[in-house]
Amino acid sequence: TLDTASRDALNEDFMALRRNQILWTIFQTDVAAPDSPLPVEIRQNVLTLSRFVDKATYERLADLDFSRVAILVDINRNLATGLMAASGNAGEAVAPQGAGGDETAATGTTPHRASAAPVRGYGLSIGA
Repeated sequence: TLDTASRDALNEDFMALRRNQILWTIFQTDVAAPDSPLPVEIRQNVLTLSRFVDKATYERLADLDFSRVAILVDINRNLATGLMAASGNAGEAVAPQGAGGDETAATGTTPHRASAAPVRGYGLSIGA
């Protein structure tokens, strides 16, 4: 059996993946909307990427191997960087939430910066 600390860590990792799954569901819904302002090519790319994220997320939720979430962290960081560049905030640092840059904790959270500003034409806010 797991001790309390291990069980708590496992629960935190699991919930981080669930939050990431919710975030990507929001992306999917937004880009699939008929009135999405994004160009068709970008919409298709985001939806293709979201299928990969869904698959990787479900695999980690099934096998609970949280040591294999680096790809999800990288995708989230790259997406956040791209969204910030599109909003004119490319110079601001993207800092994952979680102590010490913990990748597992960062997986299911959106990056944050001092002020949350909507991403122009996309209807999402990146921020804490």
